[in-house]
Amino acid sequence: MSFSGVETLQISGDYNEDANYFMLVGPNQPKLVATQSGSNVLLSYQSQAGFHYTIYYKNHLTDATWTALNSPVLGDGTIQSVSDGLTHATRFYVVGVQ
Repeated sequence: MSFSGVETLQISGDYNEDANYFMLVGPNQPKLVATQSGSNVLLSYQSQAGFHYTIYYKNHLTDATWTALNSPVLGDGTIQSVSDGLTHATRFYVVGVQ
């Protein structure tokens, strides 16, 4: 990622904030919707033609890296879904777009 010098991130407050992480999300970042389907969680998102989508997960937010749940899926303008087993007490998901 490169910055042109025009876009900046400025945080202001009263110094009582506990902000250790920031996630910058583009305007076209799809919303990830999770629903239970039997013994699985179904992760759905609106795709856009020409973009590839990968679902990533962490079992703990403090994990160093995100792990890919699926191979990249080419968007076609429809709602796409990926399934994951409900075998973990907690799991965090994010959708990556390329």
